[in-house]
Amino acid sequence: MSAILAAPIAMCAAIAYQQAAATVAVAHATTAHAAAAPTAHARPAQSRAANRAAAVTAAMALVARTPVAAGARRLTAEPTGDGRLLAHAPDGKASRALIDRHAFYVVHQSLRQMHRYYTRDRPAGARQIGTGSATGPGVPANLNVTWQWQPGKPGIISRQTLIDMVTLPSGATGIRVDAQVIYRVPRPAGEQVPADVTEVDITRAAPGQVPDLSRTVTKPTQVHAIVALIDRLPIVQPDYIACPVELASVPIVTFSFRAGRTGQALAGASEHANVTEPTNACDALAFTTGTRSWPSLLRGARFLHQVDTLIRTKFATATPSRAG
Repeated sequence: MSAILAAPIAMCAAIAYQQAAATVAVAHATTAHAAAAPTAHARPAQSRAANRAAAVTAAMALVARTPVAAGARRLTAEPTGDGRLLAHAPDGKASRALIDRHAFYVVHQSLRQMHRYYTRDRPAGARQIGTGSATGPGVPANLNVTWQWQPGKPGIISRQTLIDMVTLPSGATGIRVDAQVIYRVPRPAGEQVPADVTEVDITRAAPGQVPDLSRTVTKPTQVHAIVALIDRLPIVQPDYIACPVELASVPIVTFSFRAGRTGQALAGASEHANVTEPTNACDALAFTTGTRSWPSLLRGARFLHQVDTLIRTKFATATPSRAG
């Protein structure tokens, strides 16, 4: 079995998938997607539904825009003799917010001819970002091509077209076209700092160590400003990502939002002190209210530097970047 590089769909991890005839591993390169804040005053349920509907429409449109070679015949199901290579989209499901629409074809041209066709005859706006193949015991000859498109709409993160081609026993080429669109998930309406917070306690400490820096913020304008900064951060989008090992010695900045000095923490947030922008799922800001953990938040590095400027301290250990 061998691993062949192909194009990604919004993920940083290598995804392995099994097929009935043989086990084929496909390693994918990294694609990063910038997150954007949800539209102000938009109801998350409605926004998510609207974004998903837009993704469905976009995926169907991409399938329709994929060129079909002369003489190609559209099938209603996977062609026989393909070694099950066309049974599934090549990436598996890379995101819980991914929409996939696909089509099958068979054409009486060779695999190499069809590969040249799809690498040369791309629609306007499609950029080829990957090509490869899968190998293994009993796996028929195959090739794949991946196109990247601009997102197109604010509610969409990524649009890609994946074309898998397999030599069938007759000598014809079986083709599976997958249009994969990932839509944006808005921040939940309930993921907010409670309104009755009047104090913010901030500490910086390595795990298991005594804090080396602490501040208590009670000035109303500063408390409200910190709360507003937290409430505006966008969430990490629901994609799967492989994170590097984080050193246990890295200090963490922790925020406790309280209703008065003797009150219990109503909300909490934490971020690595050395984080830099752009942040991603691996170094996102954790946020909780009571005992509930919410989706992690992006732009934590920028948030730390804004807090440092606001209260004239230096919890962040990294130098601010242009993105931060």
